[in-house]
Amino acid sequence: TDAANGQPLIGANVLVISTRQGTTTDTSGFYRILNVRAGTYDVQASMIGYRPVTTTGVVVLPDRRAELSVQLPDSPIQMEAVEVVLERPLIETDVTGTAYRVDAGGLTDLPVDSFQDVIGLQPSTTVAGHIRGGKVRETIYLVDGLPVQDVIEGGAGADLPLSAISQMTIQTGGFDAEYGDALSGVVNIISRSGGDEHELSVRLAKDDLFGGDEVSHRNEVEIAASGPLGTRDLSYFSASNLVFSDTRWWQDAQHFFDSPVRKELNGLAKVDHDAVLGGRLTGELIYSLQRWRDYEFSWRYNLGGPSAADIDPAPFDYDFYLLYVVSGSRSWWADQQQRTYTLKTDLTHELRQRHILKMGAELKQYDIDADLLRLEPQTTFFGRPLVFAQQLNYSTRYHYYPRAGSAYLQDRIEGASGTTLSFGVRLDFLDPRAERPAIELVPTTPEQYDEEVTGFTSARIKYHVSPRLGASFPLSDRSVFFVNFGEYVQFPLFDHLYSGLDNVSLRGGVNVLRGNPDLLAEKTRAFEVSVRHELSEEMVGSVTYFRKETRDQIDARTFVPTNSRIAGDYGFSEFVNNPTASTRGFEFLLSRPRGKVRGNLSYALMRTEGLSESEDQGINLAQWGFPVANTPFPLSWDQRHTVKADLTMDLPGGAQVDFVWQTHSGRPYTFFPSADGFTADNPTQPFIPNNRRLPDYSLLNLKISCPLPTRWADGLTGTLDVRNATDALNVRWVDSSGQVGGELADPSAYYSLRRVLVGLRAQF
Repeated sequence: TDAANGQPLIGANVLVISTRQGTTTDTSGFYRILNVRAGTYDVQASMIGYRPVTTTGVVVLPDRRAELSVQLPDSPIQMEAVEVVLERPLIETDVTGTAYRVDAGGLTDLPVDSFQDVIGLQPSTTVAGHIRGGKVRETIYLVDGLPVQDVIEGGAGADLPLSAISQMTIQTGGFDAEYGDALSGVVNIISRSGGDEHELSVRLAKDDLFGGDEVSHRNEVEIAASGPLGTRDLSYFSASNLVFSDTRWWQDAQHFFDSPVRKELNGLAKVDHDAVLGGRLTGELIYSLQRWRDYEFSWRYNLGGPSAADIDPAPFDYDFYLLYVVSGSRSWWADQQQRTYTLKTDLTHELRQRHILKMGAELKQYDIDADLLRLEPQTTFFGRPLVFAQQLNYSTRYHYYPRAGSAYLQDRIEGASGTTLSFGVRLDFLDPRAERPAIELVPTTPEQYDEEVTGFTSARIKYHVSPRLGASFPLSDRSVFFVNFGEYVQFPLFDHLYSGLDNVSLRGGVNVLRGNPDLLAEKTRAFEVSVRHELSEEMVGSVTYFRKETRDQIDARTFVPTNSRIAGDYGFSEFVNNPTASTRGFEFLLSRPRGKVRGNLSYALMRTEGLSESEDQGINLAQWGFPVANTPFPLSWDQRHTVKADLTMDLPGGAQVDFVWQTHSGRPYTFFPSADGFTADNPTQPFIPNNRRLPDYSLLNLKISCPLPTRWADGLTGTLDVRNATDALNVRWVDSSGQVGGELADPSAYYSLRRVLVGLRAQF
């Protein structure tokens, strides 16, 4: 508009600097630039007869509208341009779901090691990454719009250096139809790109300068470089993070392994080309390499008698047992390869002013090759005592080529009064491209049956349609209300589909756990409602209620035919769809995003219950002789009360200190004291999963950053990163009798005590 009279300017030019994207205003002075990649930009508006105005710090978020109104001052002669710094409004009226954003500066300032640590800082999440009561694998991770998932075992398929991230959005509720294959959350990461100038940053950190028993001899190097490649239209960016560590147990590991025990290399490299018509062509490589060596504590002598004894060479037992195993992994070997070929297209069309239609489709071709050798002792479940028991065989070998795909339609209408309506529908499909055994269970007695494999039948293609609805309404000029409802689906991990279906396992009966290619997708129906209010010019508060119901969860059902050759007398287990889960809760959030003292304070009241908390719970219960739960119980990550705070303070001289504090009520565990692992010490005590709770948890981390004088770099910053600053003794787990660390006093039953990392960051 004209700064003098407020009249709309027709034909004014609006340009997103550093890109080729721009447009001109229409007859009402309105403009819209579509398909702008998420990030922070400078936007210039200009017109003949007016002074050009450049607005800096315009933040574009994924699937969100960034509104910018510009007033051009009249200038009959050429004068210098006007520069305006944009501050985002505290209340955004077009939001119809819950999402939390962390930019590159926040990631650098926080006392965290990876982007996954940031997830645990948001309301209604746990340190392990559970979002609103869901399992960890119910979250999808996207990097620049493409999923980065481990499709065999679940979770993020790779880690990224923090310096490679431009912004990160954690969506915990009400995500649009564009996002699928997720039940609890969407983590959307936008990577950095190169600019017009060459830049280099180097970060060093280590945790053993001050000594102590809790150090891990961690040495970390992170390097990021960016800049143009010959022309303005071509740029590069690369970041790598290398970590050497002897782990928390270095005192014991040093007797068996050379240092370092663990090596990690994570990185991202990309080349961007700003093509014609406002498009961008990107080539991107994400790599994550890990190498580590584990060992297990074991005692080979009689702990209460002589240290040596004569051995009779005559064999007396042909079965092999593992005893005195302390947590950790058992004997296993794996060679897994997963390749994903993705074809994805999205189209955004403006039907009319403030009415956007977005649609897209995606097709994935997988190449899944897994070879796993694992012999498991009958592990302690619910913290059971160690017993003399036969091993179970979980070995498997498979190679399949499944296909999956999706299509979506999202319609968003924004009213002039600030009302926003969002409608979406999504179609997902999975073709396992596998056969499952047709098994007949032939009764031999009223309580026994034989197993007969009569042939194989092809697994069906699975289709699912998911509606998404959302709306937001301004209650006043300082308050907004939104509500959303959606159905979400997530297909099973491929290990749940294919494990144990190879001919050797089926014919020879060597695998105790079978996959099921005809598993259905897990489904969640979620609802949330929220009110956000601007308490002052610098602070905003919100209250959110959410509820979600999950069905067709995956668990293992056990069959014990009389002629079974699998795992001796233990029969076999097969993955099935059966359990359900539910979560409901309130979130209270106070946020002050700007100022010399800024941060967030949240409280979550949440209840999470279900019939199963892991995909192999059924087989674990069966091997211990316990019945499968038929009434919901609190899941092991159920945190009824959680308080979190992150605070950033700017100090004189450019120094900065960041505090991150969180505390929550104890998580549940199963109290069932037993001498033999099967019979309760108290004969009248029933087996009830998760019937008691651990002590409360409290953790304070802080990070101090201070600029240092230098002549050989553009910037030099020293950091002091203190984890568990109060040296709190937080319990991770107890056994079934309530003893921390179990019978062997496993020290890993406690979280780490205080650690201090000293770092140095240089920019060139």
